[in-house]
Amino acid sequence: GAPIAARFADQNIGQEDGIQHYLVLESSFDNMEHLVEAGGLPGWQKMGIQMVGLQRADLAFRCDTHLPKVLFQALILHTEDDLKVYVELARTLFHVTRSLGKEEVAMVTLGKELGLGHTGIYQYQGLPET
Repeated sequence: GAPIAARFADQNIGQEDGIQHYLVLESSFDNMEHLVEAGGLPGWQKMGIQMVGLQRADLAFRCDTHLPKVLFQALILHTEDDLKVYVELARTLFHVTRSLGKEEVAMVTLGKELGLGHTGIYQYQGLPET
């Protein structure tokens, strides 16, 4: 989800349509290599990716390459209790994006006491209504 959204937003499609665009990334990570290293995948998937190679399998998912190029504001949402994509990977994405000059990016980390895990951010009562 998040790396694909960042890639398409990097293309800056629709910037001349007069509509204010935003990018919200939920449970995001910087790149697949770091996700594999961090252990966020089952062993059989990790072994398969290492055998084939991320670039060759077109699985690099480089959010850290695309997000800094997005022209509109971005928000990274993550939870402390996400056991599939560790919050450290989202923090790395945030810091890399900022270090590459994108100032219009923010990160909100939701506490583990909320029990939202990897897929529950949409349930957080503090999200603004649109």
